[in-house]
Amino acid sequence: MHTLYYICAELLRSLSTARAADAGSATAARRIVIAMFGALALCAVAFGISLFRADAGTTRWAAVAGYVLSKDGAPIQGIRVSFLNEASGVGASAETSAAGYYRLRGVLPGEYVVSLQPIMPPSNAMPTAEQAAAARAAISNVVPEQYHDFATSTLRAGIVTGRNTFTVDLRKPP
Repeated sequence: MHTLYYICAELLRSLSTARAADAGSATAARRIVIAMFGALALCAVAFGISLFRADAGTTRWAAVAGYVLSKDGAPIQGIRVSFLNEASGVGASAETSAAGYYRLRGVLPGEYVVSLQPIMPPSNAMPTAEQAAAARAAISNVVPEQYHDFATSTLRAGIVTGRNTFTVDLRKPP
């Protein structure tokens, strides 16, 4: 591996010397640009191989998927499922589908608090305050308000490297 690093350093050094010597020629300039791309590609391969070897067999990320089910077991569409790692402040969120399914990728492993926020359905016109309140109340009947905010949610998830399943079944208290 050290040989590749040495070759990269030598290529870049010789290119900078050649650039100074052939500065006036357009053909030389093209050769220099092509050689520079080649040297950079070789360096990327060298560094990529060393990074791959250092990380071989390890995954730093997690994926989380699951369903949100109402008190009667029906899937709930239009809910933003949000995960917040309180220690780091890093979070991720996804919206539930018609089947109540959500999926998150690229989540760091750790302990998370989970919130379920209703998403207002899109419309061409801004809803009035009364319409927005009615929509929130309708969803609050489906998802208890305590789960709408990280500060009051009692939903917790321990996420580990790899694939995780976290289903919120409102028939069962957390």
